[in-house]
Amino acid sequence: MVKISKLSAALLLLPGIAAGQGNETVALADMRNMAQALELVALDTTRYVSLENLNDVSASNTTNPFDSIRDQGGPYTIIPQDGFFLPRKDLTLGPNPWRGPYVNFQQGRTQTGLTPYDQGSPLDPWGTPYYLFNPFGLVRGDQGTITQELYADRFDRYTIVSLGPDRVMSSDDIPFVFGAGVTSSRLTSLRGTGVTLTSSPQAPPIYDVKAGATVILRGFNFGGPASNKSVTFDGTLLTDVISWTSREITVVLPEMLRGTGGFVVNVGSRPTNSITATIIAGYTDADNWHIYD
Repeated sequence: MVKISKLSAALLLLPGIAAGQGNETVALADMRNMAQALELVALDTTRYVSLENLNDVSASNTTNPFDSIRDQGGPYTIIPQDGFFLPRKDLTLGPNPWRGPYVNFQQGRTQTGLTPYDQGSPLDPWGTPYYLFNPFGLVRGDQGTITQELYADRFDRYTIVSLGPDRVMSSDDIPFVFGAGVTSSRLTSLRGTGVTLTSSPQAPPIYDVKAGATVILRGFNFGGPASNKSVTFDGTLLTDVISWTSREITVVLPEMLRGTGGFVVNVGSRPTNSITATIIAGYTDADNWHIYD
């Protein structure tokens, strides 16, 4: 975690493109400043906020409603070590008040529309929003959810990403990793042949899964295999577990399993969140011909 003294908490400025600076250098400086600002927000309020909130003021008479930290009753917030969004909260109230703005975004370098990311998000030197991820996925402060867009749940710590010169997810992307990570256990996504995402990538994931499929359950802080850990679907214990790591569990579903319910990983006495899926009819012989290719 970046350590910032409250006594020396000068206003962090999101720099423009200075003469002689390459865009990559500017992007890294931007992301470093925003990461430090998030740490400073956490020191003041005990929470993280989304990137678009970093320039917010306490007053409500702003040019853009979303530039007030009180807009819609306050932002969705995240306790850094948990990684979950909490309900909207007025951060100007209570013993740990908002002291922003923590960053000044330059005029013309914020997203004015509702897409592709949160409204008011800062833009990188190529005009694309900076994206904030945690180990559970893309942090969507406008809706208070963690989604499986772009890099989804691939990062092990909080990470700000610039999509780079080509403005799409590719090898020229620039990530900036920060923070101490999360300590909570969470199920984030399902993978594998026979697993189909049926919800929008911008929404909490819902899947169709074929009975008998080998499913990879991805998440965080699952621990290693042990007798007090288990996987269930709609309350049914799944016993055919092939492998178990802190990040992934591979399990074979029973051929006769059917219905709509939730996958849950039980780590000791603490169940994770549930991911919804519908188990449909399993494989035919034709489905399995790929193993002979």
